[in-house]
Amino acid sequence: MRFKLIMLTIFACNILCAQEVKNYINIYKSIGVSDYSKEKYIISKYRFSSIKKELKPYLKDTTTAVRQKAYYLLYKKGIVLRSDEKNEVVNILIEGCNDKNGGIVGSIFDHLNEFNAKDFNKNAKQSINTLLSKKKMFHRKKLAMLAGNVGAGREAMQKKLLDKNISYETKWSYSLALARQGSAKHINYCMSQINEISVNNDLIAYIIPDLVYTRQREMIDFCINIVFKDSKDCYSPNPDKPEYILCAYRVLELIAPVIKNFPYKIDDTGTLDTDDYDKALSIARKWFTDNPNYTILQ
Repeated sequence: MRFKLIMLTIFACNILCAQEVKNYINIYKSIGVSDYSKEKYIISKYRFSSIKKELKPYLKDTTTAVRQKAYYLLYKKGIVLRSDEKNEVVNILIEGCNDKNGGIVGSIFDHLNEFNAKDFNKNAKQSINTLLSKKKMFHRKKLAMLAGNVGAGREAMQKKLLDKNISYETKWSYSLALARQGSAKHINYCMSQINEISVNNDLIAYIIPDLVYTRQREMIDFCINIVFKDSKDCYSPNPDKPEYILCAYRVLELIAPVIKNFPYKIDDTGTLDTDDYDKALSIARKWFTDNPNYTILQ
């Protein structure tokens, strides 16, 4: 009797989930406006198996926004699941990277980077390897960096780097990913590309985040050297106060999250959690001087 009651409860929940998901997606398709409180309710109330079943048809919907929303809801459910179910979500999301819309593919890569490396099983890593081998691929840099983060695609990237016709952008992205995986050859290549570059706004905006991504000491040391420079070579991020500022301030914001026991954190806006940047810079410089063997968080 108890077993029968449990089965009836599960059956009823599945029906409710189907109704909730279908109604929500149809409304979203009609008006194009997200209801995040409703999404949160669906994700928290229903089991993954039910949500997965109901969202599956929408992953192939002809409307781009609907497909994107379906992948988003799967990601939001997946990020709070136990490990074995996370593996399944990750594999579904990776399959979605074959979507014909570049916007969807880009957002899926962003979702995948929210998972841990352990959530990528053998099948997921092989699928990443297959994506890396494709001649045409949206957001190849995001793909390469995902591969670097989860330890996938080494052979595919190394093979691609042998191609004499490879673009500089792809070569840089693949080299960063292999550097992230600890390849001394590619760490040296990346360093050779930046050692002669002047410290300026473009370096901080486009190159330093790439170096921080690798989590390699040579590259983090390069960033820390900029922290000790006193020349004002960067633009202020404040549009109401256009002026040149120390690049050190912006570098601190980029390296703070990856240095163990660093004296400052990053707030929700992505800026250093302090009201006094001059004081923070002084403290950070002393901290690095006192901690030359700092630990990089992986």
